[in-house]
Amino acid sequence: MEVQMDTEQLLSFKLTDIDDGHEIHVTLVYASTNRHTRIALWDDLYTIATTMTSPWLVGGDFNVIIDDLEKYGGLPVQFNETEDFIHCINIAS
Repeated sequence: MEVQMDTEQLLSFKLTDIDDGHEIHVTLVYASTNRHTRIALWDDLYTIATTMTSPWLVGGDFNVIIDDLEKYGGLPVQFNETEDFIHCINIAS
């Protein structure tokens, strides 16, 4: 295991099979609840994505949703936040 990036909102590492050299990258996310702070996360994910040549697993708590149908109760969905997330997904994939 080799840590590739460690920030306040993500931990990204590479796992390499010592027998055959196959690699997989894993990024674990715990995003800020603040939209402006999350922008740094989106930038970091984009940076990782542009250098990715192996399979990549990304998961965690992004503290934002894609569609208001994913949410029940609480504060209303801020569509500018969902747009940021959708943009990140589209450019990082």
